[in-house]
Amino acid sequence: MKGFVLILLMIYPWLVNAQSLHYATSYDSAFIQAKEEGKMVLVYAYSPCRLCDDMTEKVLSLPDMADFLNNHFILVDMDMDERAGVLFKREHRLKQCPSFLLFNNQGKLLHKIAGICPGEELLAKISRGLDERANYAMVKQRYEAGERSIDLLPDYLFALDDAGEIVSLSDIARDFFPSFSSEDLVSKKGWIMFQMCVNDYRDAVFQAFLQNKAYFVDHVGEKQVNAKIRQVLMTAFQACLQDTSGMENPALLMVTIDSAGMPEREILRQLWTLHEKKDYAAIMDFYDQKIFMVEPIFRSELGDFLSTLMKGADRAQRERISAYTIKCLKDLRARRSHIK
Repeated sequence: MKGFVLILLMIYPWLVNAQSLHYATSYDSAFIQAKEEGKMVLVYAYSPCRLCDDMTEKVLSLPDMADFLNNHFILVDMDMDERAGVLFKREHRLKQCPSFLLFNNQGKLLHKIAGICPGEELLAKISRGLDERANYAMVKQRYEAGERSIDLLPDYLFALDDAGEIVSLSDIARDFFPSFSSEDLVSKKGWIMFQMCVNDYRDAVFQAFLQNKAYFVDHVGEKQVNAKIRQVLMTAFQACLQDTSGMENPALLMVTIDSAGMPEREILRQLWTLHEKKDYAAIMDFYDQKIFMVEPIFRSELGDFLSTLMKGADRAQRERISAYTIKCLKDLRARRSHIK
């Protein structure tokens, strides 16, 4: 038995220094104690599952983490499989397990944290919850009051992400970005948010960005602007190739690619034509003779389309994919050798 325990301690070293969390005797008593001690209440909502067990044993029970939580908060453990936990889960619309909810000692919800995460990440999320301008309650209040500023957007995204409530970045982009000025969008914070949120070429926000491409190039830089355009349009091109339901709009995409001035627009247009014809031999000829000659970075991006383009090809044509891949690898090694 001692040998078994020793093996456990070697495999799971956190058990050696595991430390207990000090939970209040009840949910109601936690707020009474919090008022007396001038602290906030942190509720750990869990259920008997592997994820919650891992969070308890591998994160919350670490000495530094346990000390921090015990010293700074009145803790409540809430089993979401019990009656009180079911009601709590319903009241606060919890969708993930485990979850953490931070309250002030008056019982007002300040912040929500959904799902498992490493200790450092949990501390960062708790810190956001302690920020009176950036916690979940405050950003929701500012948002519902109609604010759509560039200053609110990052805090809004972080708070919703902490709470596991981000449904669609595109929806958030359509809500926020029309109210931003051009100066907002080319600011350091604005450009970061634009890169994160605007990923649909059909959005009016992205179309306006293309129409004002020269302005963005002047203020952000040509390399960054072209990288963003390529990221959005190449992703959309892949989606069109994979579409079997007819939901995509390849004609609109091709018009957008032309208007964006992508240097490779003729290559993409030719690939689409060959894809529609299902001319697999011509597709491989095009890769061997044309795409192989472009810059390796773009050649690699186009190579990602091959498996989709060749879906349905016979064995002989599919074997050409391997030959083409080997040729590209040899060329890349030769280029690197030449550079050295």
